Amino acid sequence: MWQSLKNYKPKIVIIEINSSVNTNNLIHIHETNKYQGTGFRPMFNLGLEKGYKFVLHTGNMIFIDEKYFDQININYKNELENFRTIFGAK
Repeated sequence: MWQSLKNYKPKIVIIEINSSVNTNNLIHIHETNKYQGTGFRPMFNLGLEKGYKFVLHTGNMIFIDEKYFDQININYKNELENFRTIFGAK
């Protein structure tokens, strides 16, 4: 659904993903009778395409409009540094 949103650009987007999918799986995109939920990597890439920066994963992915990213003082070398799970696994 986020992909189809064209005329509205919120400052912050919080979106649920299937956190059990390997974070580097590029093809796990929700499709009825095929995949339940979308994985981290396809959603991360969609955020970038739409002009957002990834902030944090806490079960949901949090993105911010790229023009505000520097104002929130979050730094990471690899986005998976901010991927959090209950058990700390990546």
